[in-house]
Amino acid sequence: MSLSTSPRKRWLTTICVVAACASGFTAWVIACGPFAATLMTRQRSSPAYPDAYDRGQLGVVRPSFERRYLVQAYRVLAGRPVAETGGPAPRPTRADVQRTYVPSSWEEWRSLQTTILGGLTVPLPAPPIVDPERRTKDYASFGNCLDDAFTSAVRTLNARVARDGATSREVADWLAAQIAVFRNCSEADLVVPAAAPAWADATLIADREYQTAAAYFYATQYEEAARRFRAIAENRESPWRPLGRYLAARAMIRAATVPDEPADRTSIEQEMYATARRDLEAVLADPGASAMHASARGLRDFIAARADPLARLRDLSRRLASPATPVEQDIVDYTWLMDWLLEDVTGSTADRARDEELTDWIIAMQRDSDRALARWQDTRSLPWLVAALWSVPAQHESAAAILAAAADVPRSSQAFSTVAILRVRLLMQRGARAEARTLLATLPTTTDATINPEALNLLRAERLALAESLNELLDNAPRAAVWMDSDEAFQSLDPKEFGAPVFDEDAALVFNVRLPLDRLVESVESPRLSARLRRRVAETALVRAVVLRRSQAGLRVAPVLKQLAPALRADLDRYVTAASEDARHRAGILLLLRTPGMDINVLGIETDVTYAERAPARQFDHLFKSNWWCGLAPPRETISELYGSQPIPFPTFVSATGRTAVERERLDLSAAGAGRAYLAAQAISWANSAPTDADAAEALAQSVEGWRWSFCQEDKPSDLPRRAFQTLHRLFPASEWARRTKYWYQ
Repeated sequence: MSLSTSPRKRWLTTICVVAACASGFTAWVIACGPFAATLMTRQRSSPAYPDAYDRGQLGVVRPSFERRYLVQAYRVLAGRPVAETGGPAPRPTRADVQRTYVPSSWEEWRSLQTTILGGLTVPLPAPPIVDPERRTKDYASFGNCLDDAFTSAVRTLNARVARDGATSREVADWLAAQIAVFRNCSEADLVVPAAAPAWADATLIADREYQTAAAYFYATQYEEAARRFRAIAENRESPWRPLGRYLAARAMIRAATVPDEPADRTSIEQEMYATARRDLEAVLADPGASAMHASARGLRDFIAARADPLARLRDLSRRLASPATPVEQDIVDYTWLMDWLLEDVTGSTADRARDEELTDWIIAMQRDSDRALARWQDTRSLPWLVAALWSVPAQHESAAAILAAAADVPRSSQAFSTVAILRVRLLMQRGARAEARTLLATLPTTTDATINPEALNLLRAERLALAESLNELLDNAPRAAVWMDSDEAFQSLDPKEFGAPVFDEDAALVFNVRLPLDRLVESVESPRLSARLRRRVAETALVRAVVLRRSQAGLRVAPVLKQLAPALRADLDRYVTAASEDARHRAGILLLLRTPGMDINVLGIETDVTYAERAPARQFDHLFKSNWWCGLAPPRETISELYGSQPIPFPTFVSATGRTAVERERLDLSAAGAGRAYLAAQAISWANSAPTDADAAEALAQSVEGWRWSFCQEDKPSDLPRRAFQTLHRLFPASEWARRTKYWYQ
């Protein structure tokens, strides 16, 4: 049996796990790979820069933040000292999921146990492997023998070895008893240590009483364990006396939180909590148990949260909204209670919790626009101004007054970046484009003390939305990658490693579905984009020029792409110098077949894999199968902070004629289908029309090989790979390409 340095944290974790398991099995499903980390230009659930956020540098505060971050936001906006939020919640890594967790102290215990056993003159039976997890009857599990249980065992065994000697009968007897104790960590039936021998002294007898109580605890016979721990507390001679009532309280808390069956136990649980509370009060009244006072107060707070959670939530809300600097555990407990009681922040429980300012503000930020507006009108405070800006409808009667109040927020305020972005957004929603552009002209174009890179990304997104020329759009399409989202972790990005600009989905959407090909070509010819982003647009423009048979557009793009992607030089020269339009089209088809990394869509949000690319891939990607394209794919999302669920409109500088051209081009590109199908069909047509053209043999072979290295899924099986294979072997049977291509793949 052992003590926890952070009992509330551990208990909260255990209880949450048990509750989750009781309501349904949840697991992290980790595929076999490959894995790529997404590079985000903005973050929804937590700050992009959590370390700075912990220092009170808020950046852009969002309603979608986890509630612990909203606690910090409220305190800073209300002029309170900053709170330690604890940093971003870790996500289990693949290694965590794929292995059974083994505490380091367990390894230390096993090593010491093995050493002592090896030196005994009368060997003990080999101990079983201990599993610290114990399963319940409903197939859930919980951490039964925690890390500090093994730490305590190591400490005590070392003390007994120092007193009696490693080969003594006292140490052998103590070790045999402790091995029996740990069998209860996972075994279903109670294993009780043998009674102390007749020759045992007072220390060994006291140890055995403690070990026996611990065995009952780990065997989940909590009430008997509590009775035995209280008896230890009454024994003034026992070295374990100061722990007795504290461990009795822990036993009763476990009795309430780890039931044998999922039946309604509310009244029984309350009795158990009341008993545990009496034990904890006894600990706090005992000067001899002073080492346990902090932990006892923590468990008392935990019981208060379980016995009357709403009252505890109110108490924490008052404490966290006060000028006093809160402790991290208060934030942990508050957000846990909020998540437990107010999962959907609606209904009567939410209404009863709103009599405290902090809770009221968080609920209003997350869901209740009417409440945010009403409270801002009542208080005219900065926290409620931010909440109102996030939720006010564009044509609401208070919108003008809110905009006026927002204009008075100074540049030095930690609310400035949030308020500035929301002011522009509200003006956009009200159709006041000229006012929004005028406001944007006064806002920063580089980072400073209140505008971090993420905030600057959102300002650029607004400038892109309001762009009145292609140059303005190109100037504001690039963004900084600020956050990495992978299967292993969320983390801020090092600008030294990921400092090159990227596109977000709004920029990709504009390039892909709002600009005609001629405008894409102008974007390529302009030097305003960085080389890597310009290359991405150039690749897409050339693909579309080939598919649409728009050679004039292709001829404008090719010289630029040749500079940006030198590996394509020979194929691009062939395209440019072709003697006829048919020859140029075939040169374009061969270029695409040889360059499976080229895409008909401009890439938006990137991964660490795409970020590392310096040119379009000339080899088939066997890992991610990201070869060619699967059609005109829509972006994964728009920037919801600015557009909500509305589509991004055409830029104002795209004329009616240009919009018609976009729709016509999209119809033609969609009709062409997925890249592998389009290219295979083109290769077959080429070979049939030029049966002596050796390059047609390569085109057929590339289309056959590339078919299987695509993740595209057609609605029905295609005969294109079979036809390409048969055409290759029928027209070019003696070619090197036919010799290499022995099979076709569906």
